[in-house]
Amino acid sequence: MGLYRRWGGVVRYAVGEHKGEIVTMLKPAVTGQAEVLKKMAADLWEAVQEHKTVILVCAAAAAAFGAVMYFRHHLRTKWESDSIIACRLALSEYLHAMSRQQADAVVVEELLERIHEVDRHEDVLPLTEEQKGIIIHEVQRYVNRLAAGCGLPTAGEGTGVFLNDLESLLTVQKSALELQASA
Repeated sequence: MGLYRRWGGVVRYAVGEHKGEIVTMLKPAVTGQAEVLKKMAADLWEAVQEHKTVILVCAAAAAAFGAVMYFRHHLRTKWESDSIIACRLALSEYLHAMSRQQADAVVVEELLERIHEVDRHEDVLPLTEEQKGIIIHEVQRYVNRLAAGCGLPTAGEGTGVFLNDLESLLTVQKSALELQASA
């Protein structure tokens, strides 16, 4: 039993020292509104019956879209291997070090190791082709300047495969950094 009890259009206390006292008087429902709501519900039901196929197709499409978005955003990291996540993190650290012109042999070696761990046939980096091209171009410019300063041959044209091109540039960069450190 609850604190209140309804008797007709009156709400009273059901228990306690105020038992039986009126809490509030309920207002009667306006019958015109009830009729309007019944008519609206009937019209809606008629429209649903008339366009049932369209509604089902839209509902199925919305459910499919929702499922795709759920799997794409919420479960993506569960399916990715640790090596892919580590490669992305190493690339991020490398690019950050490059932007500060502090990319040393340790950062380069870390990225090289992570590239060797990932499956090359899988698109492991969420970058557009334009972004990949910019990264390769900037790294190639830097590595060629570094290699020329150390007397090493500069990196040639790439293969067009992002990770392969990045790996070859990093190998030249690592050699140039090791030569600088030993000099």
